[in-house]
Amino acid sequence: MDVGDQITLTSPLLLNGAGAPTDPTALTLTVTDPAGGVTTIAIGALTNEAGTGVYSYTYLTGLAGVHTAHWVASGNGVTLIETSYFAVGFGA
Repeated sequence: MDVGDQITLTSPLLLNGAGAPTDPTALTLTVTDPAGGVTTIAIGALTNEAGTGVYSYTYLTGLAGVHTAHWVASGNGVTLIETSYFAVGFGA
């Protein structure tokens, strides 16, 4: 992936205490770029993928290096904090 490419960031499957897929009442995706710039996306701007329990966001890369994607969900029996990383190259 190069600078200027889009990446679709997908949440983990969100489950309630009974193990059923559930939409949380609060969900935030925070993307931190290599320079420390932060983009925060709230539940209303996320796409609900499978109808319940999975969300995504298409992020436009702007800097080369390692980015952090941090998901935080709560409500409706869901509690989740998960962090993942993705690398953006410098192009050809």
